[in-house]
Amino acid sequence: MTTSFENVRQQVFNTFNLADKNNYWKTMSEIAEDANVELRDVIKLVFNEPEIAMSTYRQKDGEPVFTTRDAFHKHAPFFVKFRGAIKIPLIDIYL
Repeated sequence: MTTSFENVRQQVFNTFNLADKNNYWKTMSEIAEDANVELRDVIKLVFNEPEIAMSTYRQKDGEPVFTTRDAFHKHAPFFVKFRGAIKIPLIDIYL
């Protein structure tokens, strides 16, 4: 049985709130397992929730990884945040 979207959202965000600096990027299956929710609910959430970000350069075993914006700001090193800040404008310049 599918849990309500708001409950899924809260469970996923709680999982990221408990993450440490070595484990704040997660695949969708890791999110589902850690938050104890169904994978299909995680898929809906990561593609519809603006507070969840997908890494443009990290992967685990070929799968994309995701984190919340709060977890990213809390755990990411400065140079990673800086690179993310300048990456988008540079792409726009060359288009």
